[in-house]
Amino acid sequence: MCGRFANPMMARNMEEYFQALANLAMANSWKADRYNAAPTQELPVVLPGPAGSRTLDLMRWGWKPSWMKAGLLVNARGEEAATKPTFASALRLRRCLVPVTAFYEWREADRQPFAYQRPDGNPYAIGGLWDPAGAADGSPAFLLLTVGANSVVAPAHHRMALIVPSLKWKAWLDPATPALEVQSMIEPSPADELVAVPVSKLVSNVRNDGPELLVPVEGAA
Repeated sequence: MCGRFANPMMARNMEEYFQALANLAMANSWKADRYNAAPTQELPVVLPGPAGSRTLDLMRWGWKPSWMKAGLLVNARGEEAATKPTFASALRLRRCLVPVTAFYEWREADRQPFAYQRPDGNPYAIGGLWDPAGAADGSPAFLLLTVGANSVVAPAHHRMALIVPSLKWKAWLDPATPALEVQSMIEPSPADELVAVPVSKLVSNVRNDGPELLVPVEGAA
């Protein structure tokens, strides 16, 4: 499961990095410095725009299907999504990218959190699905796809977020991309593209949200 991530980027930085144009809601409402993004929050997503362009929008994290009595769907197993009625249509037609600078996982043995970042510190994109009325209030919502953990994440958790390489962003967002090509993108990222940083257990409380959450903790690895 991937239930937290960091995105402290300003709208203009995301526009430049992801070559996407922020809509008015995004430009006017997004407050950067989000180091502990969590389900139910409105967060930036990259969507396909007209004529091959990209847009940045705010969307709530977590689906509330009509059949679900309690809780939210915040993740879907990427390798199974095509065969699940809840996700199959979105996997075909409504894929999105979720900008992050890190995602968090907790080591199962002692609940030590780790931030998974790129070695160069640059942002990256998690592959997600969106629904135009997926949130509990009927507003648009997204969820994150997960895959089996690579060798960097596996010491802490058996699953990890699906990271979409920048060279595949265009194909991932395009609803016309063939299903087999989409499925080929759903795989763990190479180990050399991530580093595991042990961080403070303050990140375990969603009310904590600041740059101190990404400061490495000595002796916790």
